[in-house]
Amino acid sequence: MTSTKELNELIARIKAKGGKVVVEWDAEAEILEGRKIHKRITVTNLKGCGSCPMSPVYAAEKMRDLLAA
Repeated sequence: MTSTKELNELIARIKAKGGKVVVEWDAEAEILEGRKIHKRITVTNLKGCGSCPMSPVYAAEKMRDLLAA
């Protein structure tokens, strides 16, 4: 599992590398529970990553791979 903190750190590192990241938040969780949870993440502008929205877990794995390359 990937925490919100870890996802935010990965997103910041991807942005520093020149990537563009769009995050869609789970509005229902925020309204009902008061928590900000990533729903979908899209990473563009980096070789090896397309513009398809990804689940947070898959996005974390993909961002780790991009940062390791």
